[in-house]
Amino acid sequence: MKIRIFLGALLLSSFMAAQQPAQDASEMRNELKVNLLMGVLEYPEFSYERLTGQDGAVGVSIGFAANKDIDYRFFVMPYYRVYFGKVKSTGFFLEVNSQLASVREWDYIDFSGPGEETTSLAFGMGAAAGGKFLSGSGWIGEVYIGVGRYFQDTYEWGYPRVGITVGRRFK
Repeated sequence: MKIRIFLGALLLSSFMAAQQPAQDASEMRNELKVNLLMGVLEYPEFSYERLTGQDGAVGVSIGFAANKDIDYRFFVMPYYRVYFGKVKSTGFFLEVNSQLASVREWDYIDFSGPGEETTSLAFGMGAAAGGKFLSGSGWIGEVYIGVGRYFQDTYEWGYPRVGITVGRRFK
């Protein structure tokens, strides 16, 4: 049900952005995106990005588990990007991010199976690199890869930052 609500809201906002008067896509300052790769992996991710100048942007990504078997329940990830393209906020970029995530863990008592379930919050920071492509009508495509590390001692692993995203730039 949550997936349908998020997809419906994203689709509605894309149609509303498409109905705006024609203007130069490089003059638009807001973006809504969906990560197709994470969606295929049953972990939908949606992003909003605000362009701050010719070569910078701040954004936030939100993702959640669509499958009850995934222990990584949801996350909120603010990020900052620096772009190196000729067109405003396009081309190669470097990203610095932080993540707050809800993680489900199991306390194993013996080898007979999982014991008690606990859920806790994890906080970490990471980096990514990628590329953004912009069409003349405002459609966006991105590809990126990166990694982050949680600060808690209980988590000896980090989090991935991967994506193949599509979206729309609007005023």
